[in-house]
Amino acid sequence: IDRHWGEITKIFDEFAEFSGLKVNVSKTFIMPLGQLTVDSLRNEDWFRNNGTWAGTNIVTKEKYLGVIVGPEATALDSYLKPLEKLNSKISWWVKQGLSLMEKVTVWNSYLLPIVGYVDQVRLQSEEVNREITRALSSLVRGAGNWIPMCHLSYLNKMFGFPLDFRSAM
Repeated sequence: IDRHWGEITKIFDEFAEFSGLKVNVSKTFIMPLGQLTVDSLRNEDWFRNNGTWAGTNIVTKEKYLGVIVGPEATALDSYLKPLEKLNSKISWWVKQGLSLMEKVTVWNSYLLPIVGYVDQVRLQSEEVNREITRALSSLVRGAGNWIPMCHLSYLNKMFGFPLDFRSAM
């Protein structure tokens, strides 16, 4: 990158000049991978001596299209916001007095898909799966008293119910 940084920034600057679409440098980031570190990049001449681009953020994890990426990013980092939203929505749904089958429909159709976006690009850690199971438990109050939580995905096979709770994993 040190050999081409000037050319790269020049391309962006020229594009901005003729298109009117300027890259927002304050929202742009460089992520060191491999042997590179944040400090080593900050000390590079090509980075420090490049005008407005010298203000580019150097980070080890950052949100990109709703998912936290980078060498220091964890699965939980990407799931925190969706888990907050999931728990918030469950708080509302538990007050609605739904039957068990209505809860299955709400879980499968509205609630579980909240984390589905992140599932497309991240593997759920055990910690994330525990949080999703805890969320399901709060929707299906008392589930641990009448059926093990792990069996909620088998209501049809075990009890003949028309629907099952979809599993998060």
